[in-house]
Amino acid sequence: MIGSGEVAVIALLALLFFGPEKLPDLARSMGKAVAEYRRAAEELERDLTGELSVYKREFTEIAENLGISTENKSIAQILDEIKEKTGKGI
Repeated sequence: MIGSGEVAVIALLALLFFGPEKLPDLARSMGKAVAEYRRAAEELERDLTGELSVYKREFTEIAENLGISTENKSIAQILDEIKEKTGKGI
């Protein structure tokens, strides 16, 4: 993590390079970029979590049709048992 001394040096360098007139615009642009990054990361996490639950539901159904218990098992464990039972990878 960046300490307060490093932040002060970065602020001083930014002031020297961009000048006091451009600094507020630069800070605003950086804030918008960070907010957009966070939104995109949260959206990606939601999408991946949703897809993972769909796959788990489908693999659980396959396992149960094969007579494999899925209670308290991860997707990886369920897939391993499906592979053992069928002799095939998915």
